[in-house]
Amino acid sequence: AEDLLQTPIAHAAETAFAMSGLTRAQMDMVSIYDCYTITVLLSLEDAGFCEKGKGMEFVSQHDLTFRGDFPLNTAGGQLGFGQAG
Repeated sequence: AEDLLQTPIAHAAETAFAMSGLTRAQMDMVSIYDCYTITVLLSLEDAGFCEKGKGMEFVSQHDLTFRGDFPLNTAGGQLGFGQAG
């Protein structure tokens, strides 16, 4: 059966990292679509930044600010940079 909690970033991330020759550890910042909180957590998991089911634990253990150890959505995400109005 299809995993309803798997996001499209699972395939996209593998393709992007393979094409770029870079690893997840080499990323200076990460920008993830954040329409809902759960979307960010699932996307971090599916993109391989943390284990499946460990997204909340991952974000609680990292500084996600632009000066932090894992800068995430530094442009403000959907609220600060996305679809205004």
